Amino acid sequence: MLVKSNVKEFRKLFNYTQFELSYLVGCECITIFRIENEKCLPSVYIALRLAQVFHCSVHDLFYIV
Repeated sequence: MLVKSNVKEFRKLFNYTQFELSYLVGCECITIFRIENEKCLPSVYIALRLAQVFHCSVHDLFYIV
């Protein structure tokens, strides 16, 4: 089971830098980088904060392939 991320696409759609998004979510910039490059999965809290920032569901940001 592999989890894919749409975070980078949403970030670009909203014209946020990784630094701006990390500030809005309340995490470190490296965390956003690692999530976007699928090097790690976010915690439930960060996944929910990302969905809140982008006004979407967690399912829109992450999916299983």
